[in-house]
Amino acid sequence: MINGVLNINKPEGITSAKVVQIIKKKLKCNKAGHTGTLDPFATGVLLVCINKATKIAQYLSILDKEYIGTMILGIATDTQDLKGKIINIKSIEQSMLNYKRINDVFKSFLGNIWQKPPVFSAKKHKGVRLYTFARKGIKVDLSPHRVTIHNISILKIVYDSFPSIVFKIKCSKGTYIRALCNDIGEKLGCGAYLSQLKRTEVGNYNIGHSINLDSFLEKQYKEQNKYIVTMDQSLSQYKKLILRKDENLTARIRNGNQFSDNEIDFIDNGKANTPGGIFRVCSNDGDLIAIAKVIEESGYPKKYKVTKVFV
Repeated sequence: MINGVLNINKPEGITSAKVVQIIKKKLKCNKAGHTGTLDPFATGVLLVCINKATKIAQYLSILDKEYIGTMILGIATDTQDLKGKIINIKSIEQSMLNYKRINDVFKSFLGNIWQKPPVFSAKKHKGVRLYTFARKGIKVDLSPHRVTIHNISILKIVYDSFPSIVFKIKCSKGTYIRALCNDIGEKLGCGAYLSQLKRTEVGNYNIGHSINLDSFLEKQYKEQNKYIVTMDQSLSQYKKLILRKDENLTARIRNGNQFSDNEIDFIDNGKANTPGGIFRVCSNDGDLIAIAKVIEESGYPKKYKVTKVFV
């Protein structure tokens, strides 16, 4: 049975759920799921977890993302993207929006910001998707949530009757790019909507190593397997704890029991930055057996709590 993560370059015009459904059927998987939705009009990196790898989806979904997008100024839509109904139009003169002013507004969103999710989104309110309320014309009082914009830069501006801006952004989980475009448009005083979006990175996964959905489906089964990344490699963003060679210790951790520093052979830091203080735990033979978090930082030995086991 195949267990691992597939880095698909999602095409335009298909839902993320449909991509998963197609791959699950093609590979005859028992389980499959993605680690973060891309809207149907969006393209780019979509991580599909296969069989046992669905257990690590939550640890991939919290990783930072990078996008390249295009926004149109002077037009606002109810969905904050190209698929929505136009709710406002404002003519723009180039003298009103010079590069410095636009760039200053972009940079004002750097760091930790508060963002309200779009009313047309899959986020739930009292157990119901927000788009369900929006389609019925029911207004919902949405609370903003905090997200982090690590970097944002303007790649190109095309001045037209409705100027377009191509930009690159690196951000935390939960950031709505179309909501950000809407907020930038409001701050510029002209309105804006998101017209194109490509996800170029999720953690250590990037678009350069993605495979197009059609190309993957055309390959033979053995060739397809080459594109599936092992569970351990998929979690390379996290530091690795290698346990002492002890079958009883390995069995104890597989049963979800705590362990401490003095039971670790060594820590492989690699290029990992350990988001959220999470570690992947491997047996002395190198098999991924669990995910753990530090529960006692002070003193020695440091203690770890097992949060997920892989049998």
